[in-house]
Amino acid sequence: MLKKEWTFSQSIAAIIALFIIIFVSLFYLEAHPHIPLLISIVLIAFLSRIKGIKWNDLEEGILKGLHGSAKPVIIFALIGMLIAAWMMSGTIPTITVWALTIIRPEYLLVSSLLCCLLISTLIGSTFTTVSTVGVALIGTMQIAGIPLEYAAGAIICGVFLETRCHPCLIQRILHQPLLQSIFLII
Repeated sequence: MLKKEWTFSQSIAAIIALFIIIFVSLFYLEAHPHIPLLISIVLIAFLSRIKGIKWNDLEEGILKGLHGSAKPVIIFALIGMLIAAWMMSGTIPTITVWALTIIRPEYLLVSSLLCCLLISTLIGSTFTTVSTVGVALIGTMQIAGIPLEYAAGAIICGVFLETRCHPCLIQRILHQPLLQSIFLII
């Protein structure tokens, strides 16, 4: 069987079909995320087989994509472990208590913005800052009676100000393998 090239319209149709499968499975059928991903892989394998692409070639492409994204997966796993360790050890409740005793409530929003900016700039990761310090600060501001919208705005502004200041961003590390795999497909 000869390999047939995918036309642009066929590629777009396949991508739209995948999005529909994932969207319907997650939001209407409320399935676990693994099921639509498995269905999507089966659909792509079937369409690729029709086009004359063998499973070994498809598997090789999948492995190339996974190889480039190994670093971000490891980083997210480590961040998840850090968050769990902080929650279990009482670090986040301790930060909450300290914040309420050290900072006066009227300065809590500005202090949260500056704290997130400083920590995010020092470690170079907005995701890590939001999921660790941001969680503690949300709890602190909720206890202090500050509306959730204001609290989230201060934290998000603080971490995303960092994305314009930091010379070595983790987003560049995370986006590089994704963009490389997209350009390999094209």
